Amino acid sequence: MSSNEGKPELAVNQHGATVADALDGFISHAADGLAHDVRLDIATAYFNVGGYSLLAESLDKLVSVRLLLGAEPVPPERRARALRREPVNARRAELRRVGDALDSHESALAVDRDLLGFSRESDASARRLVEWLRSGRVQVRRLEDRFLHGKAFLVATHAHGVVSGSSNFTHAGLCTNLELNLGNYTPHTVDAVAGWFEELWDSAADYDLAGLFEPRFEPHPPQLIYLCDRTRRRRRPTTRSAPPSTPSKRPTPSESPGSSDMRCDQRRRPPSRPWPCCG
Repeated sequence: MSSNEGKPELAVNQHGATVADALDGFISHAADGLAHDVRLDIATAYFNVGGYSLLAESLDKLVSVRLLLGAEPVPPERRARALRREPVNARRAELRRVGDALDSHESALAVDRDLLGFSRESDASARRLVEWLRSGRVQVRRLEDRFLHGKAFLVATHAHGVVSGSSNFTHAGLCTNLELNLGNYTPHTVDAVAGWFEELWDSAADYDLAGLFEPRFEPHPPQLIYLCDRTRRRRRPTTRSAPPSTPSKRPTPSESPGSSDMRCDQRRRPPSRPWPCCG
């Protein structure tokens, strides 16, 4: 990261530095230094509570946030070829693939929610997220007619700057994955990114992200909570017995922080698994 913490030129999760720290400085600098109301625009394919928690303090300083979600394209070698049910028309086939990816995208968000656990810290983080989403300062939309592979954290106010690269708005993307993000503060470049974001935002549909997390706080029988927590603890692999994991390019639900760690910890954790009783 550059010496100017408020305008990072490089944001990576290496050598003690994290993308979260770079973005925290970038957002706080804009919120504290600009005279007018500051809005942050975020484009990301993946999102989870752990990623939000890392930036919550700086996000609270902003008057407005627009969060654009979407599904990343599935590499051809990983996509099942369901030729019989795919339309012959290329555009229709693409829309069906996007729809299938969005279904998987929503399932991944739900799995991340269910992997949070029952600690006071994870519960407080989830409640804080819902309050933030319901505050009236946050708009959430999801791109539903195209894939979204680009990621960006943009402050277009006075063409302040943009940090863009490989990091999704997740705990893994901001803390542990091998990511590469660059900051740019040239006005005409920032304006061009703002135009790119506006075009996608105008074509996206409103998405109730808070509604996805609110069922977590509905009353549940204590027996179910006990069994779910017991299953989660029994199935969680230990650090000693787990093989070392390699950094992943794309954050997945298995990279979610555990219920006891919402902070940035660059030590690799063994992957978790979704627990059926928590679904």
